Amino acid sequence: MGKKYKFLEHDAIFINGRPLFRIQAMKDIRDEKGNVIVKSGDFGGYISEERNLSQKGSCWVHRNSKVFGDARVQDNAQIKGESEISENAAAFGNSVITDTILKGYARAYGNAKLLRCTAANLAKLHGNAVLLRCRIYGYAEAYGNTYAQNKDVRTNITEPEKSGRFSDGRGGK
Repeated sequence: MGKKYKFLEHDAIFINGRPLFRIQAMKDIRDEKGNVIVKSGDFGGYISEERNLSQKGSCWVHRNSKVFGDARVQDNAQIKGESEISENAAAFGNSVITDTILKGYARAYGNAKLLRCTAANLAKLHGNAVLLRCRIYGYAEAYGNTYAQNKDVRTNITEPEKSGRFSDGRGGK
C-alpha cells in the first residue's frame, strides 16, 4: 500500500519554537466515490509528526493548514484554508474543516462542516452539523442536522437550531 505522503524537511515553519514540515502526496488520494482529491506530487500543509495525519484513508491537510501537538487527522477528514488543529484536538470521519481553529480536546467527526470557526476545550461537532463563523467552547456539542451561523456557544448555553441541536454536554438540550 505504501505511504501517501512524505515530509519535506527543507520546507519548515516554526510554531512556539517547534518545527512543522510541509507534506507532499506520494500517490493520488481519492474520496469514497473514487474522485481524485489530491494528486501525487501535490503539496499539502504543515504537520509536526506523522501521528498528526494518518497514512490511511483519504484524510489530508491542505496547502496552508497546520496540524501539530497531539492533534490528529484521520479517516476522510479534510483540513483546508488557514485552519489550525492543535493540542489534543481531532478531526475524523468525513469532517471538513476550513479556516477554523480546533484545539484543546475538541472533536469534529461524522459529516460535520466548520467554516471560519473556533472550537475548543471539549467541544464535539458531529452528525451533519454545519457551522459558519461560530465559537464553540467547554462541553458544548453541535450535532444532528444543526445549521448555525455567527453563534457563540459555551458550556452553559444550549440552543436548538432547526432539526439539529446544541447541547451543553451535561444532558441539557
